[in-house]
Amino acid sequence: MIVEDFNLSRIIFELKYNDAFLYLDNCGAAIMEVRKNYPDWEVLEASVKSAVLKDMHRKMQLAFNHKSIRFTQDEVSSLNQFKKVSTLITPIFLEKFQIENFNRVGNRFLYHLPLKNVDEGQKIIEESGLIEIPQKKLSLFGEEFNKSSYTIYLNKGKEFQYRIDLSIIQRIEPEEIMKKSEKFHPKCGLRIDVDAAIIKEVSAVDFSCDEFIQSNYKFLENNLIKFI
Repeated sequence: MIVEDFNLSRIIFELKYNDAFLYLDNCGAAIMEVRKNYPDWEVLEASVKSAVLKDMHRKMQLAFNHKSIRFTQDEVSSLNQFKKVSTLITPIFLEKFQIENFNRVGNRFLYHLPLKNVDEGQKIIEESGLIEIPQKKLSLFGEEFNKSSYTIYLNKGKEFQYRIDLSIIQRIEPEEIMKKSEKFHPKCGLRIDVDAAIIKEVSAVDFSCDEFIQSNYKFLENNLIKFI
């Protein structure tokens, strides 16, 4: 098993902030500015509650409101495009909504590792050493684990947090649909869902979206295999 075996099926970058009520005044202006740079973005929703735009070609979605901005891309072949779009669009909201600080910055990566069957995935999880309960305690209630998902929360100091979810997935869909997206959404696979987040307040002006996304990606590229 090597890092290239994992396919990045989805990436999410989310910026949270305290109430930015200028959203109510400048939502339309923000959408117009976004579409000036990316005319292919289609507006799916624009209301007092939230706005959602989608780019079918890039398989990207942008959602924002008075509390957060969230970028999502599916079936990621290149991280550069996602970083470029996030870096270019984020300053639009800082200006239009007068956002000075972020109270949480999250970056989520959903990887899929194709498997032959469910048993192969269970074996990977068991041999990773992440879930270890002495047989003496386990035998009080049963003989073996019968669970296809595990979630781990890890704090790195008081400023950074990871949530790692390991789950075994199976798809039941028509064959022609599976073949179109099997690389990113295998029929059977191990899904590794990692959420990396800064949980302290950071200056919006000084924050680099590009550097944050890139550093998280490289960290997972270097450590994901070692972890499982």
